[in-house]
Amino acid sequence: MDEVFLPDINNDFPVLETTNLRLVKVDSSFVNDIFEYASDQEVTRFVIWPRHKTLQDTSAFLYGWLEDVYERNVPNWAMIHKQDEKMIGTAGYSMIDLDNYFGEIGVVVHKRYWHQHLGGEAAKKIISYGFEKMHLHRIQARTFAENTASRRSLEEVGFVLEGIRRHAHFRENRFLDEAIYAILKDEWDAGKTI
Repeated sequence: MDEVFLPDINNDFPVLETTNLRLVKVDSSFVNDIFEYASDQEVTRFVIWPRHKTLQDTSAFLYGWLEDVYERNVPNWAMIHKQDEKMIGTAGYSMIDLDNYFGEIGVVVHKRYWHQHLGGEAAKKIISYGFEKMHLHRIQARTFAENTASRRSLEEVGFVLEGIRRHAHFRENRFLDEAIYAILKDEWDAGKTI
């Protein structure tokens, strides 16, 4: 089995294309676009980070996130909507386990672009990249169990529900369950649609 390959995201970041999206390196120039969706209570209702109240919140978040991403060398892409030429979210790997050929992805999309299957489109592209270029064997995603739109999107891409972690997160004065999904390379190869 080939070793897991991590691209040198500091020097040679892979740009990916889909029908509606161009996936490019996330950098500080996107701070205003990120603030647009990161300050939206409906968007942040289902993410693990708190809603951004000020542009300074987003700047601090982005600085810390990028520092972590580049230190761990895990690829994360800004989703550029080709028609609008606007950054509408991010899609990428939150974790890669080299020893076990395993990665975890996350996707967040600006509310104005919901219900257009753009999150799924980005997910398919980064999954394909993970299996074909990075040589991963398993890719997982986690979402709050009550986030039915995200769960449906994961299932449409080919993920299989592996389990529910009960009361895994405490947000806004209540406990939330977390749904864990995964797809294996052979499952992806058997049913891939891109």
